[in-house]
Amino acid sequence: MGKYYKSTPWIVPAAPNELARIFYKYGDFVNYPKNSVIADGETLLTDIIFLKSGLLSQVYRTYDVNKPKAISIVLPKRIINYAFYLRIENDKEAVEVLRKSDVLKIPADKYRSLVKQYNLEEAMLNHCIGCIASDYDAFTCMFTCCAEIRLVYFIKSLVQSLLPEYEIPAQQSEWIEIPLKLTYQELSYVMFTTLKTIERIMHEWHKSDFIRYGHGKIIVNCKLFDLTCDETSGQQ
Repeated sequence: MGKYYKSTPWIVPAAPNELARIFYKYGDFVNYPKNSVIADGETLLTDIIFLKSGLLSQVYRTYDVNKPKAISIVLPKRIINYAFYLRIENDKEAVEVLRKSDVLKIPADKYRSLVKQYNLEEAMLNHCIGCIASDYDAFTCMFTCCAEIRLVYFIKSLVQSLLPEYEIPAQQSEWIEIPLKLTYQELSYVMFTTLKTIERIMHEWHKSDFIRYGHGKIIVNCKLFDLTCDETSGQQ
């Protein structure tokens, strides 16, 4: 990921094909419209969920008026509620639908049995570890980097997750098209900062020709990632 981060902070890894096949064979299909809620953060979510298409967020509510929630992004082909699969119960985490989404759901007990039946317990355990590593790295980045550097790491996570075959060149001016565009409000939730901070950072990046916008995508210059070579600590 970078100097410190070995995973893709804020974006859990894609599920291996053998785990995905369980959902395609046994999962219940549900379509969720944009802005709907899969888990409200008050009732324990007991299904293991696979995202076929769309965009979800895993959400923690906060008591900060300016930063009301912190989220991580769930891309297609991801499994969520991995903590509950490990029998870690947390009824404070919500799941919200950022874009119209198709999901496959399996009750946790049934999913555990299917994983055991197909001799995939080790594969699922390793996948859960990868997801938790992503969460852990996001928290580490949150506490050790300023908002601008956090945003650089998040964009790098998007590149590595959505364009896994792409090798980011070092010290070169090359443009990358990332096929996902998030609103400034959504970015403020991911970065756990204020909307005003995101607006300021993006304005400065536009002026520096680090970033451009296309229809439904972000276009980033690789020179943006050089900012992580001089990381600064602190919160914004």
